[in-house]
Amino acid sequence: MKAVVLARRYAKALFELAKEKKIVDQIAAELQAFEATLTESLEVRHFLFSPERSIAEKKDVLQKSLAKACSPLFSRFLVYLLEKRRQHIIVEIATEFRVLYDVHANRIRGLAVSAQKIRKAEMKHLKSSLSKQFNATVELENHVDESMLGGLILQVGGKIYDNSLRNHVTQLEKKLLAEA
Repeated sequence: MKAVVLARRYAKALFELAKEKKIVDQIAAELQAFEATLTESLEVRHFLFSPERSIAEKKDVLQKSLAKACSPLFSRFLVYLLEKRRQHIIVEIATEFRVLYDVHANRIRGLAVSAQKIRKAEMKHLKSSLSKQFNATVELENHVDESMLGGLILQVGGKIYDNSLRNHVTQLEKKLLAEA
């Protein structure tokens, strides 16, 4: 079974349990923090993914280290992943959980690609306009593409809005060639 399909199932199960216990925000934060730790720490990744340590040893260390830092649900979930030998898909689970969490919170994530960093005031205005258009909270991440001459490319809600200078020139060129 593909990792993404499997991760989606685990994420949905965790999300439903968190919703049932009314701790969705807490689980989302714990999962994000754990994912960040996993991404940043080579030692943690090696410990969790290495076959050198037994599952029992990994469970013991995980339970002791997370006992005070995390909710019992999140701690049990990680132990369950270890028991099922699914710890290698935790990042995919976090990604799938984030999708469910965003839907739950009426949030849409997007990307704004520009030639230079978008100023805070412009970003705030852009988010506000998009939030009204999509009737949801819009979270935008700004990526700078120095190869762009100017303009903006937005990827929001599964749609791409290309208002780049390159696109305008291409459209103008097509229009002129069609008229010739």
